[in-house]
Amino acid sequence: MQASLPNGGSLLPIIFFADQKLAVSFGTLKFHPVSVTVGVLPLSERLKAKNWELVAYFPVLDFPEADSKTQRARDMRQGVYSAAYRTLLESIKIPGERQDFSRLSWKKEDLWAGFRCRGVVITDSTGAPRTVFPRYCYSVKDLGEAHYETCTRSGNSTAFPCGACLCPNTELHKRDAFYPLRTSEHMKFAYEAAQTLKTGGNAGDAETLLAKLSLRDCKVM
Repeated sequence: MQASLPNGGSLLPIIFFADQKLAVSFGTLKFHPVSVTVGVLPLSERLKAKNWELVAYFPVLDFPEADSKTQRARDMRQGVYSAAYRTLLESIKIPGERQDFSRLSWKKEDLWAGFRCRGVVITDSTGAPRTVFPRYCYSVKDLGEAHYETCTRSGNSTAFPCGACLCPNTELHKRDAFYPLRTSEHMKFAYEAAQTLKTGGNAGDAETLLAKLSLRDCKVM
């Protein structure tokens, strides 16, 4: 990431936090909050609530008990979560000359100010101005939301239940083992290949391809 920045620019990692267990109600509607912090803060500071800023509410879909585990319910939850996350990410990026630069749509006193098209000008600990470039780094979430975000399948019967790597279901207990990571390029390639099969009338082959990687056939990626 640092190599993609202009000379003299510094990386400003953006970290999101979302948890459906913190859902709040507005009348009959339920939402769970999404907050943000920056990775340049020490871990001890990032753990403090005062250094997190509320930026969004994601809708929570409730279904009757009989329908909560149906394919339709899973598809709707997946689609709504993916669409909400995409909207959040789209709201913080603007076009750059070589690639999209992130743009914060909120302000945090003494942390960032004077936003510019090519970065954010802040004052470092020595009092000198520094141009930083926000980049989405990662998000902190529970397991269910991790599956929503990565479009992966959950449950004991799925081959690779981890949303971060291709760890087999039978080897989740091996804490010191390493497995190939799920890259966005690899997963997107598999998903698009499945859609091509599906469009050609080979829905069964498409499902088999997705199942081998524990991907879900979601409408929003």
